[in-house]
Amino acid sequence: MALDPEMVKGVLDNMVSHAEEGMTMFSITHDIGSSPQVANRVIFMDQRPRSCRTTARKA
Repeated sequence: MALDPEMVKGVLDNMVSHAEEGMTMFSITHDIGSSPQVANRVIFMDQRPRSCRTTARKA
C-alpha cells in the first residue's frame, strides 16, 4: 500500500518529532528521497551479501 503525499508528510513529521525527543528508530523504506530528513545513518541493502553504510547527507 502506498501512502499519499499528505500521509508521507505526517509520518515524516512524526518521526522527526520522536527523533528530536531522543527516540532511537529503525526504519525500512524504499523512499530514499526522504531518508535524509529523518535519519542520521543510512544502510543501503540489496540482494548481494554486502551493504553500504553512509551518513544520511551523503545518501
